[in-house]
Amino acid sequence: MNKNDSEFICKSIFGAEFHNLSKLETEDLQNLNKKISNSIRLNNYNPNLDKNVTQIINFEEPDLLIISKDEIFAIEHFRVDSTKTNKKGSSYKQKYNKDYENEMKQKANKKLEIKDFAIFHEEIKTPFRYKNLYENVINNFEKHYSKIENYYKHINEIIPSENKIIKYFFFIQYDCLLPSFILTTNNTMCNIFPSNDVDFIDYLKSKTKLTGAFFNFIGNTSIPSENRYVKISKENLNNYSVDNILTFDCNKTKIYDYENPQSITAYFENKTK
Repeated sequence: MNKNDSEFICKSIFGAEFHNLSKLETEDLQNLNKKISNSIRLNNYNPNLDKNVTQIINFEEPDLLIISKDEIFAIEHFRVDSTKTNKKGSSYKQKYNKDYENEMKQKANKKLEIKDFAIFHEEIKTPFRYKNLYENVINNFEKHYSKIENYYKHINEIIPSENKIIKYFFFIQYDCLLPSFILTTNNTMCNIFPSNDVDFIDYLKSKTKLTGAFFNFIGNTSIPSENRYVKISKENLNNYSVDNILTFDCNKTKIYDYENPQSITAYFENKTK
């Protein structure tokens, strides 16, 4: 994982506010914050450092390690979106990726040889659907969950953990351009994510190798951000029920997706003239 991703995870977890937490979830976050109150960021684990100092290091499978005197918090990060996804990646990102950006710039450069500017306009024809987001979360969850034994091996190759408890967490980033939404009883729009879905909460009950999962969505001025932590234990998850505020039965709730194309415009200017 690159340093920017590491910084993003740290900021999203340690610098964010989490609401609607249960008692057990609050205790988890308090324990985590207590560990990092005396911490140092490093690129590699330092076995000679004072054991009372928590080390936060970049890693690979899992992506981030928080190493304290008695515990290791291992965090794996993955992104999901709401377009149709296959083994080559999301259909949205397959088209609007770095290659596509480079292709646009090449076309622009040809036009800029004879003009001062170039404008390209088109429509994104990929629908953004909650069903796709849910399936993508499940597929990615299963893929990363199957690697937890490998995470343990990777950690032990570098950090002797015989006397440390390893706690595994997933950090799921909803990389959605436009999240699906529902209408509340007051006819206000409310973003809907798998972490609000009672079926997904039930799904988590079997993922006992994990201590918890963080869910993140970066919003904007019109779409609110989402930061949520769910402790994965039957004791905690059994307390979740459909309240139509935080948790919904999405099989019985009307979900509004963004089916219509979105217009995009790219503008290139020849600054040498």
